[in-house]
Amino acid sequence: MKKSYITLLLLAILSIGGLAAQGANPLLDKTASQLQSGGGIKATFMLVMSQNGLTHGAVEGEIALEGDKFKLSTPDAITYFDGKNQWSYLANSDEVTVTQPTAEELQTINPYMVLQLYKKGYNHKMGSTSTFGNQPIYEVILESQDKKNQMSRITLYIAKDTSRLLYIQGVMQDGTVNDIAINDYQEGQKFPAGFFVFDKKKHPTAEMIDLR
Repeated sequence: MKKSYITLLLLAILSIGGLAAQGANPLLDKTASQLQSGGGIKATFMLVMSQNGLTHGAVEGEIALEGDKFKLSTPDAITYFDGKNQWSYLANSDEVTVTQPTAEELQTINPYMVLQLYKKGYNHKMGSTSTFGNQPIYEVILESQDKKNQMSRITLYIAKDTSRLLYIQGVMQDGTVNDIAINDYQEGQKFPAGFFVFDKKKHPTAEMIDLR
Protein backbone atom coordinates (compact mmCIF):
# COMPACT_ATOMS: atom_id res chain seq x y z
CA MET A 1 0.00 0.00 0.00
CA LYS A 2 1.22 3.50 -0.74
CA LYS A 3 2.14 5.45 2.36
CA SER A 4 0.45 8.56 0.89
CA TYR A 5 -3.07 7.20 1.20
CA ILE A 6 -2.38 5.39 4.46
CA THR A 7 -1.34 8.75 5.85
CA LEU A 8 -4.37 10.50 4.40
CA LEU A 9 -6.87 8.04 5.82
CA LEU A 10 -5.39 7.93 9.29
CA LEU A 11 -4.99 11.68 9.38
CA ALA A 12 -8.43 12.59 8.12
CA ILE A 13 -10.47 10.31 10.38
CA LEU A 14 -9.16 12.22 13.39
CA SER A 15 -8.10 15.48 11.77
CA ILE A 16 -11.13 17.34 13.03
CA GLY A 17 -9.95 16.72 16.57
CA GLY A 18 -6.64 18.36 15.79
CA LEU A 19 -8.31 21.39 14.28
CA ALA A 20 -10.77 21.79 17.10
CA ALA A 21 -7.91 21.86 19.56
CA GLN A 22 -6.99 25.16 17.92
CA GLY A 23 -10.53 26.52 18.35
CA ALA A 24 -11.37 26.31 14.66
CA ASN A 25 -15.15 26.67 15.05
CA PRO A 26 -18.10 25.13 16.95
CA LEU A 27 -18.66 22.50 14.25
CA LEU A 28 -15.15 21.12 14.58
CA ASP A 29 -15.31 21.34 18.36
CA LYS A 30 -18.49 19.26 18.39
CA THR A 31 -17.16 16.65 15.99
CA ALA A 32 -13.88 16.41 17.88
CA SER A 33 -15.75 15.90 21.14
CA GLN A 34 -17.64 12.97 19.64
CA LEU A 35 -14.45 11.41 18.31
CA GLN A 36 -12.59 11.78 21.57
CA SER A 37 -15.41 10.29 23.63
CA GLY A 38 -16.32 7.56 21.15
CA GLY A 39 -13.87 4.94 22.42
CA GLY A 40 -12.58 2.48 19.83
CA ILE A 41 -13.44 3.40 16.26
CA LYS A 42 -14.01 1.14 13.25
CA ALA A 43 -14.84 2.25 9.72
CA THR A 44 -14.96 0.79 6.23
CA PHE A 45 -13.90 2.89 3.27
CA MET A 46 -13.53 3.10 -0.50
CA LEU A 47 -10.44 4.88 -1.78
CA VAL A 48 -10.10 6.03 -5.39
CA MET A 49 -6.75 7.36 -6.60
CA SER A 50 -6.49 9.59 -9.69
CA GLN A 51 -4.24 12.08 -11.42
CA ASN A 52 -5.01 14.49 -14.26
CA GLY A 53 -8.56 13.20 -14.31
CA LEU A 54 -7.52 9.57 -14.87
CA THR A 55 -8.26 6.89 -12.25
CA HIS A 56 -5.19 4.86 -11.27
CA GLY A 57 -6.77 2.49 -8.80
CA ALA A 58 -9.46 1.82 -6.22
CA VAL A 59 -9.14 0.11 -2.85
CA GLU A 60 -11.73 -1.06 -0.32
CA GLY A 61 -10.71 -1.59 3.25
CA GLU A 62 -11.31 -1.24 6.95
CA ILE A 63 -9.58 0.78 9.64
CA ALA A 64 -9.72 0.34 13.41
CA LEU A 65 -8.39 2.93 15.85
CA GLU A 66 -7.99 2.96 19.61
CA GLY A 67 -5.80 5.52 21.30
CA ASP A 68 -2.47 5.56 19.49
CA LYS A 69 -3.05 2.05 18.07
CA PHE A 70 -4.45 1.17 14.67
CA LYS A 71 -5.09 -1.64 12.22
CA LEU A 72 -5.55 -0.89 8.53
CA SER A 73 -6.76 -3.71 6.27
CA THR A 74 -7.11 -3.95 2.48
CA PRO A 75 -7.25 -7.03 0.23
CA ASP A 76 -3.49 -6.72 -0.45
CA ALA A 77 -2.06 -5.77 2.93
CA ILE A 78 -2.64 -5.36 6.65
CA THR A 79 -0.78 -2.87 8.83
CA TYR A 80 -0.79 -3.15 12.63
CA PHE A 81 0.56 -0.64 15.14
CA ASP A 82 0.42 -1.31 18.88
CA GLY A 83 1.83 2.03 19.98
CA LYS A 84 5.44 0.88 19.66
CA ASN A 85 5.86 -1.80 16.99
CA GLN A 86 4.51 -1.80 13.45
CA TRP A 87 3.83 -4.93 11.38
CA SER A 88 3.23 -4.57 7.63
CA TYR A 89 1.92 -7.78 6.09
CA LEU A 90 1.82 -8.17 2.29
CA ALA A 91 -0.48 -10.93 1.08
CA ASN A 92 1.07 -11.41 -2.38
CA SER A 93 4.57 -12.07 -1.00
CA ASP A 94 3.44 -13.60 2.32
CA GLU A 95 5.93 -11.38 4.14
CA VAL A 96 5.60 -9.26 7.25
CA THR A 97 8.03 -6.46 8.03
CA VAL A 98 8.41 -5.43 11.67
CA THR A 99 9.71 -1.97 12.59
CA GLN A 100 9.78 0.45 15.48
CA PRO A 101 9.02 3.76 13.77
CA THR A 102 10.98 6.85 14.73
CA ALA A 103 9.19 9.99 15.86
CA GLU A 104 9.57 11.39 12.34
CA GLU A 105 8.18 8.24 10.74
CA LEU A 106 5.25 8.23 13.14
CA GLN A 107 4.14 11.56 11.68
CA THR A 108 3.19 9.66 8.53
CA ILE A 109 1.49 6.66 10.17
CA ASN A 110 0.24 7.67 13.63
CA PRO A 111 -3.02 9.67 13.53
CA TYR A 112 -2.30 11.49 16.77
CA MET A 113 1.15 12.68 15.75
CA VAL A 114 -0.01 13.51 12.23
CA LEU A 115 -2.49 15.92 13.75
CA GLN A 116 0.40 18.12 14.79
CA LEU A 117 1.02 18.89 11.12
CA TYR A 118 -2.00 21.19 11.21
CA LYS A 119 -0.14 23.43 13.61
CA LYS A 120 2.64 23.83 11.06
CA GLY A 121 0.95 25.48 8.15
CA TYR A 122 -2.65 24.71 7.13
CA ASN A 123 -5.38 27.30 6.68
CA HIS A 124 -8.98 26.14 7.09
CA LYS A 125 -12.28 27.53 5.83
CA MET A 126 -15.88 26.46 5.24
CA GLY A 127 -16.76 25.39 1.69
CA SER A 128 -20.00 25.78 -0.23
CA THR A 129 -20.95 22.13 -0.90
CA SER A 130 -24.22 21.42 0.92
CA THR A 131 -25.09 17.78 0.18
CA PHE A 132 -23.30 14.46 -0.28
CA GLY A 133 -25.26 11.39 -1.31
CA ASN A 134 -28.50 13.34 -0.72
CA GLN A 135 -27.37 13.99 2.86
CA PRO A 136 -26.97 17.56 4.18
CA ILE A 137 -23.34 18.25 5.01
CA TYR A 138 -20.80 20.87 6.03
CA GLU A 139 -17.69 21.18 3.88
CA VAL A 140 -14.36 22.02 5.54
CA ILE A 141 -11.36 22.87 3.35
CA LEU A 142 -7.75 22.89 4.51
CA GLU A 143 -5.01 24.39 2.37
CA SER A 144 -1.29 24.05 3.00
CA GLN A 145 0.84 27.11 3.57
CA ASP A 146 4.02 25.12 2.99
CA LYS A 147 4.94 23.14 -0.14
CA LYS A 148 6.89 20.74 2.06
CA ASN A 149 3.63 19.39 3.50
CA GLN A 150 2.68 16.09 1.90
CA MET A 151 -0.84 17.26 1.10
CA SER A 152 -1.56 20.61 -0.51
CA ARG A 153 -5.32 20.52 0.07
CA ILE A 154 -7.73 18.43 2.14
CA THR A 155 -11.52 18.55 1.89
CA LEU A 156 -13.77 17.03 4.56
CA TYR A 157 -17.52 16.43 4.35
CA ILE A 158 -19.24 16.30 7.74
CA ALA A 159 -22.85 15.20 8.22
CA LYS A 160 -25.02 18.01 9.58
CA ASP A 161 -27.22 15.75 11.70
CA THR A 162 -24.54 13.56 13.31
CA SER A 163 -21.33 15.63 12.87
CA ARG A 164 -19.62 12.52 11.54
CA LEU A 165 -17.01 12.40 8.81
CA LEU A 166 -18.43 11.05 5.53
CA TYR A 167 -15.88 11.86 2.85
CA ILE A 168 -12.29 12.99 2.44
CA GLN A 169 -10.45 14.30 -0.58
CA GLY A 170 -6.71 14.81 -0.34
CA VAL A 171 -4.68 16.47 -3.07
CA MET A 172 -1.00 15.58 -2.87
CA GLN A 173 1.79 17.97 -3.88
CA ASP A 174 2.37 15.95 -7.08
CA GLY A 175 -1.25 16.39 -8.13
CA THR A 176 -2.42 12.92 -7.12
CA VAL A 177 -6.00 13.02 -5.80
CA ASN A 178 -7.21 10.56 -3.16
CA ASP A 179 -10.98 10.36 -2.72
CA ILE A 180 -12.15 8.41 0.32
CA ALA A 181 -15.79 7.63 1.06
CA ILE A 182 -16.41 6.32 4.58
CA ASN A 183 -19.20 3.79 4.24
CA ASP A 184 -19.59 2.62 7.82
CA TYR A 185 -18.43 4.40 10.97
CA GLN A 186 -18.84 2.80 14.39
CA GLU A 187 -17.81 4.27 17.72
CA GLY A 188 -17.59 2.62 21.13
CA GLN A 189 -15.87 -0.47 19.77
CA LYS A 190 -14.22 -2.97 22.12
CA PHE A 191 -11.19 -4.62 20.58
CA PRO A 192 -9.77 -7.83 22.09
CA ALA A 193 -6.27 -8.05 23.54
CA GLY A 194 -3.70 -8.38 20.79
CA PHE A 195 -5.98 -6.95 18.11
CA PHE A 196 -3.36 -4.40 17.07
CA VAL A 197 -0.52 -6.95 17.00
CA PHE A 198 0.33 -9.24 14.07
CA ASP A 199 -0.78 -12.81 14.85
CA LYS A 200 1.65 -15.34 13.40
CA LYS A 201 -0.91 -18.11 13.91
CA LYS A 202 -3.17 -16.52 11.28
CA HIS A 203 -0.32 -16.44 8.76
CA PRO A 204 1.86 -19.45 9.69
CA THR A 205 3.86 -19.42 6.44
CA ALA A 206 4.64 -15.70 6.47
CA GLU A 207 8.31 -14.75 6.34
CA MET A 208 9.18 -12.39 9.20
CA ILE A 209 11.54 -9.52 8.34
CA ASP A 210 12.49 -7.88 11.63
CA LEU A 211 14.06 -4.45 11.16
CA ARG A 212 13.81 -3.31 14.77
